[in-house]
Amino acid sequence: MSVLPTARATRRIALVHSCWHRDIVASAVIDGLMHLQLDTGVPVFSVVLTPHHFHEHEQHRQFYFDHFVIKGREAAQACVRTLDALDAIRPTISV
Repeated sequence: MSVLPTARATRRIALVHSCWHRDIVASAVIDGLMHLQLDTGVPVFSVVLTPHHFHEHEQHRQFYFDHFVIKGREAAQACVRTLDALDAIRPTISV
C-alpha cells in the first residue's frame, strides 16, 4: 500500500470525505482505515460530510457547497487539534 511509507515518515494522515449520499460510504472503507491506523501506529481520521435533506436544484447545490466548505474546514481544524494533543501527550505514553 503506497500510503504506508508516507504515514510512517510523517506520522500523520487525515482524510476528509464529502459525499451526497450516506450509503456511499461503506463499512469496508472505515475498516480499511482502522487497519491502516493499527498497522502504522499513525492516527487516521475519516470525516464524512453528508446533507440531511438534499434536493437537486441550484439553491441546494450552492447552499451545501458553501456549507461543506465551512464544515470541511472545521473538520480539518479538529484533526489538527487532535494531532497537537496527541503530540503533547505522546512522550508520556509508554508502549
